[in-house]
Amino acid sequence: MREEAIREEVMREEVIRDEVRREEAIREEVIREEVMREEVIREEVMREEAIREEVMREEVRREEVIREEVMREKVMREEAIREEAIREEVMREEVIRDEVRREEAIREEVIREEVMREEVIREEVIREEVMREEAIREEVMREEVRREEVIREEVMREEVMREEAIREEVMREEAIREEVKREEEIREEVMREEVMREEAIREEVMREEVMREEVKNGGR
Repeated sequence: MREEAIREEVMREEVIRDEVRREEAIREEVIREEVMREEVIREEVMREEAIREEVMREEVRREEVIREEVMREKVMREEAIREEAIREEVMREEVIRDEVRREEAIREEVIREEVMREEVIREEVIREEVMREEAIREEVMREEVRREEVIREEVMREEVMREEAIREEVMREEAIREEVKREEEIREEVMREEVMREEAIREEVMREEVMREEVKNGGR
């Protein structure tokens, strides 16, 4: 019985070892499966990372394309705005030129009318001037006749007065000759006195000079 028990114990231990081996094999299988699952997960993660990077690159490219498109549209818009502004400026300048031409035409018309009006006024003035000169000439002729009459009367009066004046002039010249004679006598007297005064001054100067020489010699 002991051998039976031993056999049973051995069989039981063998069963336990088989069970342990089965469990070990199952555990190893589970570990392999876990490792494979982790590997699959890693590969999936790497694929997702690669996809994400590709998506990001694609997004960057798309943003770059959009930015370039926006820049092109902006440039085209600015160019269109500039061309429109140039067209408006050209149209405005054309309008201004037309306005200047109209004003110039109006100014020339006004000048022509003014010239014609001045011409009419000048002709009217000339006519009035001719009439005035004619009237003045007639008045001058009448005045000349009156003046000649007055002159004749005046000449006769002046002739009488001139003869009277000549007589007075003769008497005045006689009086002047007498006055000149008196002035000549006075001038001669003054010149004699001047000569005597100069002679006295020269003598006085010579006396002073002699006295200075004497004083000078005495000092030596």
